[in-house]
Amino acid sequence: MAPRIDLQKDLSYFHAISHPQKSEHVITKRISTDQILANLKAKVDQRIPIMISSAGNGLVAKLLEKCGADCVNTFSGARLRANGMGTMAMMWPILDSNRQTLDYTREDIMPAMEGKAFVCACLNANDPLKDMRMVLQECKDMGVQSVSNIGPSISYVDHDSEIYKVLTSAGITLQNEIDMLKLAREEMDMVTIGLGFTLEDSIAVCEQARPHIFCYHAGTTKGGLKGYDSGLSIEQTAQPMLSTCWTTRRAMDSGPGPRPSVCPSSGRSLRPHPNLPVCVSPNNCCAKYEDHSDHSHTRHKSR
Repeated sequence: MAPRIDLQKDLSYFHAISHPQKSEHVITKRISTDQILANLKAKVDQRIPIMISSAGNGLVAKLLEKCGADCVNTFSGARLRANGMGTMAMMWPILDSNRQTLDYTREDIMPAMEGKAFVCACLNANDPLKDMRMVLQECKDMGVQSVSNIGPSISYVDHDSEIYKVLTSAGITLQNEIDMLKLAREEMDMVTIGLGFTLEDSIAVCEQARPHIFCYHAGTTKGGLKGYDSGLSIEQTAQPMLSTCWTTRRAMDSGPGPRPSVCPSSGRSLRPHPNLPVCVSPNNCCAKYEDHSDHSHTRHKSR
């Protein structure tokens, strides 16, 4: 005999499992700028690496935070990536990059976070349709206390290309990104994360915007389902990253930092020195990156 079907009961059960009850108000966890900087300083003092990862949806953000990420980045490319598309799709004029970032950060990311990691919204500072002060304020209103200039950045584009010249002549410039970072840090009390793709751009960002954190973008991802097959390996990106980060630290006067094994300018090897790296290049090209004392400079020239 077939079991009796109680349609009303079955429909109620289906509705219950497909519409779980939620609290009347969802209050997202927030971390103040002072707390973010204190957490980062504690890790730096202990020489523990800072982990910054990107999330295109709330589940990934929740897993990153659970695994110990210090910062969860949100940007339009991460959302596209989570939907199975290539990150570089964000470079094409198919969507409002800032609106995509703000909407999914507010609706998907912030409610998923427990307040252990902070969220950094990566913004397009060259958006001609928005006042970036209002965009930054919207970030703060939703509990995002950190921003970056990489969503997307003009620094992505090959500086020798015709398209770069066209873009910059149209007012799409790195200076707009620098100005946004300065506004966020100096006037709006936000944690800033600056990024650059070249040594020249990296120095400009660090000298002018003086971000709390600087990250050198070492190149396009290689491999994976949507990766760029001709990209560089992690090993190949390590040395340019070290050289650029060392140079930018010198530009910001933030201490000696790690030393590269090659000169950032010439690419020639650097000989070990107790205080400063000494470039073996005969024209002393790395001197502009270093504070040579008379003694160390003489030793450099004598080689």
